[in-house]
Amino acid sequence: MFSGYKKLALATVLFWGCAAEDPNTQKYDLFTTSDLTIPDLPAGCSQSSGLSLQLDSHPDPTCNLLQPFRGTAKGVDRVVARGGAGAAQPVKVGSDGRFCIEVMLTPDSLNTITFSPIDQQGCPGTDLVRTIQHHTCASPDAGGSLTNVALGKSVVTESQPKGQNSYLVDGDISTVVEYSGGWGWTDANIWVGIALGQPVQLHKIVVRWRDSTGSGCDFGASYKIAVSAYSDPGKMDLNSGMWSLLQDVSAGNGAEDSFELAPKPLAQHVALLLNQNGCSGWSETFALSEVEVWAADPGAPLPQDRCGN
Repeated sequence: MFSGYKKLALATVLFWGCAAEDPNTQKYDLFTTSDLTIPDLPAGCSQSSGLSLQLDSHPDPTCNLLQPFRGTAKGVDRVVARGGAGAAQPVKVGSDGRFCIEVMLTPDSLNTITFSPIDQQGCPGTDLVRTIQHHTCASPDAGGSLTNVALGKSVVTESQPKGQNSYLVDGDISTVVEYSGGWGWTDANIWVGIALGQPVQLHKIVVRWRDSTGSGCDFGASYKIAVSAYSDPGKMDLNSGMWSLLQDVSAGNGAEDSFELAPKPLAQHVALLLNQNGCSGWSETFALSEVEVWAADPGAPLPQDRCGN
């Protein structure tokens, strides 16, 4: 039997043991059952700070075991992350609101990472949860030549084409697919996406128009090229956070368009957003013979990305 003094001492120890000490560590109330899934707030935090953060596009899957995540967290003092193979070292947010935090991943697994913004008083804001698949990197001796990784890949669009979507990536410039849209001199806004099937480092993109020889005006006078490192980014939407603008062409002249990329992005998807052709008509038609996506040999290892790069 415990004496009354010992009972009081034990209760005191248990009571103080339920207080949260660090936003990296989830603690839970000891004497209630109503909020067992809600982490306690650190001492002095009566409620969540209300702060939030946003992540930039990142490769998914990745072969980096130590994967950097970049983003924006305005008004936030530091960012912490937990999940994968453990808790990451907290990082300070820059005066411009930018941050980069490196998270160790569990090899060859689907990792769930929780990012938390923390204010200067140590109070957490709204968590952001993301999943990322890790896979083993390719062998270092896999080679390094450039390959047209779009060749034979899947093409998706909401537009009903004239010709086959596959003509866009069949390696034959004599085959042509046409996309039409818009009315009354408005932008057509036709998106056409190419799924590359795996993350690759892009070096060059070439867009070949049927009318690049000067025989017509169904080329892209105004169009955009975007890329995504996500495995399933959906329809090209530059406001979704899933796509990054690569090229914004505003004065295309019908010549074959070739874009050398620097820096060389990692991507799993490439998309065109076709706005206006070179004609003066009521609608827009774009006649494409080929889109080439030149990248490092898919068998070659991807460059290791770090926050300091």
